[in-house]
Amino acid sequence: MSLLLVLATQAIPVQQSEITVADYCQLTRALMQLSVQEWEERVDAATQNKNDRKKLAQKLDEVTERNKSLRDEMYRRYGMNPKDELRYASAHADEIKSYLEENPDVGQSIDSLKGRINTLIERFEAATSPTEGAQR
Repeated sequence: MSLLLVLATQAIPVQQSEITVADYCQLTRALMQLSVQEWEERVDAATQNKNDRKKLAQKLDEVTERNKSLRDEMYRRYGMNPKDELRYASAHADEIKSYLEENPDVGQSIDSLKGRINTLIERFEAATSPTEGAQR
């Protein structure tokens, strides 16, 4: 588990009604870091099980389950769930935009994580593209 993920899960719990834009951005970065970790695991599983679709599906299920519990814990610490996160982002879009403009390092970090996630997804898709002779 990465240091950032450990630090994020050690965050002081906050109630959704008390969450600040800074808290929201911290949660976003922590969730994105978790997504990077999850996609790295997916790429590894796809690479190691390229010719065995059944085993790959099993490994991907394991990755999903493991990371779901980590994600759920992260949300719990912030007193939120995925729907709450979307509602908060929608209700506070202008404040989030202003915060990111005032804190460009946070925005750059989020953009960097987004780029890393997209790259990992592309690697995963390339690793899972059908090949002749693969077991189904």
